[in-house]
Amino acid sequence: MPNAPDSRADHSRHAVFVLLAGGVIIENVFSLPGLGRLVFQAIVQRDLIVVQSVVVILVHGRRDGDFRGRSLLRARQSAPRGEGVP
Repeated sequence: MPNAPDSRADHSRHAVFVLLAGGVIIENVFSLPGLGRLVFQAIVQRDLIVVQSVVVILVHGRRDGDFRGRSLLRARQSAPRGEGVP
């Protein structure tokens, strides 16, 4: 299992790339203002602080969503079942 942390980091980098690229593509195709266009403009203008901030927000949102989903799943699995309920 020595490669487990590396694969986790690779997965996180891929997820951030997909989120940013998807946002940029959708917002530019449909002319919707949002984080994708903000990141695209920040990259073009080399505004590192904005790019870092958006990446931190997206990573935090993904990790928070994963945590909440796992917590709900654990709560459902550990909840006592009533008599006669399959």
